[in-house]
Amino acid sequence: MLPASWQGVTPTELHVGLLLDSTDPTGEDLFESFVRARNDRGGIRGRQVILHVARFNPYRTGSADEACTSLLEEAAVFLALMDTADEEAVRCVSERYGAPVVARSGLDAGLDTDLGGLLVTVEMAPDDARLLGLTALVRRGDLDDLRLGTVWTGATSVFRDHVRELIEEFTLDLASEADFETQHADINQLDAPLRDHFGADGVDVVLVLEDAGNHAIALERVGSVVELVITDPEAVDPGFPGGAGLSTFVGGRVSALTMDVPRPEELLADPSVQRCVDERNDFKGNASTGTRLDAMHACQVFRLAMKLLDGAGEELTPATFVDAVGSIGSFSLPGLAEASLGPGKHGAGDLLRRFAYDPDLGHLVAIGDPISATGLR
Repeated sequence: MLPASWQGVTPTELHVGLLLDSTDPTGEDLFESFVRARNDRGGIRGRQVILHVARFNPYRTGSADEACTSLLEEAAVFLALMDTADEEAVRCVSERYGAPVVARSGLDAGLDTDLGGLLVTVEMAPDDARLLGLTALVRRGDLDDLRLGTVWTGATSVFRDHVRELIEEFTLDLASEADFETQHADINQLDAPLRDHFGADGVDVVLVLEDAGNHAIALERVGSVVELVITDPEAVDPGFPGGAGLSTFVGGRVSALTMDVPRPEELLADPSVQRCVDERNDFKGNASTGTRLDAMHACQVFRLAMKLLDGAGEELTPATFVDAVGSIGSFSLPGLAEASLGPGKHGAGDLLRRFAYDPDLGHLVAIGDPISATGLR
């Protein structure tokens, strides 16, 4: 008989929590469908997965904490699933109760350090995207024979040594730098360096590792005096650059190389995504792109969690879960052909993509094929 090794783990059942942001359109029914399909295939090493759901309002202080407490104390779950990792909720689950969290996004350096592998995300860690995107740009030769500029803030200064090493190794021309004492660069701060400082120094391209939206909006205000090349994942978030929009002229001066976001036609053609959609018993006929995207995101989180729970072995504990994160290596997920986890790597994604501004759509769109980050680390 399987051992009752930890809270939420009995010889026959494995209790899992779902923390749902009340503003998130993704409903619990997606996850319930995936649970049913998994249990029909035998569950996790013979244990049936039991799903418990708690909702929280991210704009109400204490709401995430209350939802976390209900799952960890009343439902006594072993692990929590989320879409975007809410810091209050995650710290409650993992710092207070020592339980793992699997989310689609939201991993940052502070949480990663503090939680030591208990938080795992489907998406590449944003700091990895910033540095690996820049490394890809350099190695592809995209920055050759250009005069480069960049802005240093409290948030980006931690990358300064890495950037300088790349500049030196590939003999690039970092012609101009602006230093701010603030943690982030706001739009008003960026006006002057974009209009005057970088322009006077003959900069062709400004490298943007963070605050991508503010850079783009500031460039819209001052005119196309330079080009922005962005590795900050914010560049491919919905609504970039913050609802202000870009004119066709200025938009043509903004591009990115950062974590991969599949194009709609790729998503529609991906059999692994369709299999996630098919697990929804209530879908009839062809599902819309939005439905497929919701299903893919939820499916990625669920499949990653199940992969790690299975890899943790029969005596399931937070320690064996962390061991599984450190040893699982390479794998794939629906809509994510290359992924990996390992020691110190707790964001699974391993693909980058080039993005260019599409004036008809009014935002950045993926161009070319995905770029593997495996050889860039």
